[in-house]
Amino acid sequence: MSKQFSIGERARGTKRNMLNEADTPTKSSWPAESVEMRTASDLIPYANNARTHSEAQVKQVAASIREWGWTIPILVDENDSIIAGHCRIMAANLLKIEKVPVMVAKGWSDTQKKAYILADNKLALNAGWDDDLLKIEIAELKDADFDIGLTGFDIGELDIITHVEVDPDAEAPDPEVPEVPSEPITKPGDIIKLGEHTLVCGDCRDVNVVKALLGDDKVDVAFTSPPYASQRKYDDTSGFKPIRPDDYVDWFEAVQASVASVLDSKGSWFVNIKEHCEDGQRSLYVNDLTIAHVRSWGWRYIDSLCWTHGGFPISNAGRFKNAWE
Repeated sequence: MSKQFSIGERARGTKRNMLNEADTPTKSSWPAESVEMRTASDLIPYANNARTHSEAQVKQVAASIREWGWTIPILVDENDSIIAGHCRIMAANLLKIEKVPVMVAKGWSDTQKKAYILADNKLALNAGWDDDLLKIEIAELKDADFDIGLTGFDIGELDIITHVEVDPDAEAPDPEVPEVPSEPITKPGDIIKLGEHTLVCGDCRDVNVVKALLGDDKVDVAFTSPPYASQRKYDDTSGFKPIRPDDYVDWFEAVQASVASVLDSKGSWFVNIKEHCEDGQRSLYVNDLTIAHVRSWGWRYIDSLCWTHGGFPISNAGRFKNAWE
């Protein structure tokens, strides 16, 4: 049976089992034995902290502190350097909290501090979830009208957690579809307020339409799911005609130009799209579109994101079937 060793022990060249009872610290040596209040601005962040914290996460932690108060003290060394709690300090600054609870790790070596900074972050990530119990807990919070956003789960995660598998053989009820009015109620150019959201009826390829929606405002994120070239059939009454793969880049140029006209200089642009196949061969129009963004239109290509629909992508058509979007 293999043994486990701490980083500090390896540095000293010893081979001591991490779970040896003789190594268990006495209660008097625990940092949590004493908690005191200190000025947040006096605490020094660790310069080589490898854990990153986005603005969104800091706001989540700040919202948590606002809801429940301060529940976990900051861990520092004897020189007021932060060992654990960097994000909580950033949240404190956001909330303008001057005094924070602090625990002091006394007598720790530099090696022990470095190792704990990694362990404090990584050990939490190694935990898992009981999906069935998680669904129950989330459902009960929803029933209580609690702001689930305070738990840190975003809408996409909640959709996955609360997703209910549907029997593919079950008959779906016929949807109640209202009759189409002879004269549409909504006209091109109409701007509609939907709570905190605003919707414009128009062509996203028309810069003037987008300008009417946003005015002089800029956006941080633009996301689109454009038509999949000629592989989809659209309602003939819509007036939209499928775009041939060979024409796709030319057609899409107006879309990206419209987005570029309103995107902040530090903003991000996501295009949700995938190629189709004909006679067992994949079309290249998505590749052409990526290249055009960079070489013709001046965008920076950062990454491709891929989320799976589950299951191994088996196909009998001489290629792997798509299991991703």
